[in-house]
Parts: sequence; C-alpha cells; structure tokens
Amino acid sequence: MKRTYSRRVGDGDVEALALMLGLAEDIDAAIAVAVKGLRERGYSWAEIGSRLGITRQAAHQRWGPSPGWCTRQIAGIA
Repeated sequence: MKRTYSRRVGDGDVEALALMLGLAEDIDAAIAVAVKGLRERGYSWAEIGSRLGITRQAAHQRWGPSPGWCTRQIAGIA
C-alpha cells in the first residue's frame, strides 16, 4: 500500500501526501495500543525494543508513560 501512495505522490498527486500522513498516524496509534498491551502482559521494554530494532530506552521514551504521569497518579488527576 505504501508503494502505491508513494508512486501517486511521486507522479504528482500531491493530495495523496496527506493520505500518507493519515496512514502513518493510524499505524503509530496501532503500535502504541500493541505496545501497551504487551506491557500489560509483562513484556519488558528491552523485549519490545529488541523486536522493533531500537533500544529499551527508545521504546520507553516513545511509548512509556508521559512525563509527570506518576505525579498526576498520586494527585488523582490521571
């Protein structure tokens, strides 16, 4: 599918560029849900990062709790 869109854009269909961005956002969201599910089932950041070809730190930074998450949990805001 990505080749189809890249060809469309490469052939001058500039409108398909926005469609490609939408696909990328959908894929990113699906990966985030998958990673959350894996973490809930006990998979480590190292295991997840390894499967994605990135470090555990990079995986945690991208899909881990947002900064301030712990503070918000304690305050009952989250």
